[in-house]
Amino acid sequence: MFGDLGRGGGRVRDTRRGGLRDLEFTDLGDLGGDLEAERGGDAEAAIDLSLEEAFHGARKTISLELDEPCGACGGAGHVNRRPCGQCRGSGWAKGRRHLEVKIPAGVDTGARIRVSGEGPRGSGGRRANLYLRVAVRPHERFERKGDDLYVDLPVPFVDAALGAEVQVPTLKGQVSMKIPPETSGGRNFRLPGYGMPHLKGGGGGDQYVRVQVTVPTGLGPREKELLMELKLLRPEMPR
Repeated sequence: MFGDLGRGGGRVRDTRRGGLRDLEFTDLGDLGGDLEAERGGDAEAAIDLSLEEAFHGARKTISLELDEPCGACGGAGHVNRRPCGQCRGSGWAKGRRHLEVKIPAGVDTGARIRVSGEGPRGSGGRRANLYLRVAVRPHERFERKGDDLYVDLPVPFVDAALGAEVQVPTLKGQVSMKIPPETSGGRNFRLPGYGMPHLKGGGGGDQYVRVQVTVPTGLGPREKELLMELKLLRPEMPR
């Protein structure tokens, strides 16, 4: 898993009334669960990302429903000594807020991002903090270990035997890679710098490519004949 996440960079845009305000991401750590908040206390919300979004960075809009002081009675619970009809005397009302969050590239599952002053508003009028928790979904092809990525690459046995230039999928796009002759199945090759970006900046991890040698099917008579000749030429080949 992701090691010392430290402090990451990022910004949040407050979209209420079309306003725009930059906020700092701090305090990356561990936390789990869905949106939770105590009245006047800090709020916690989860953000779900694909591996591609974690690789490139992403903008995500979150919608929060928070208990906030009632606007009709100012949180007092009463108006002119009578229970407030809006909040029924509780002093609190549901409020919905929308925030656009910029997630920094390289973030991993378990990252906890503190957005100062964007949580619920307390009875004194001051907002608490909002904590965003990141969950990166597993990828169908790539496996992530820290900042490194791992991928299996099917290679025809002829190319593995004779050597070839193959196309390798990466999160940056397809790249060419040469495999030497007599490459056996399970052999790993490293693509430096093709892993996840370092959250603190300054380069990234590596991508490891594991060769899976594939055997052709539907062989014709001539192909079978050639393979039989190879078998006779290489009697020491393991069975």
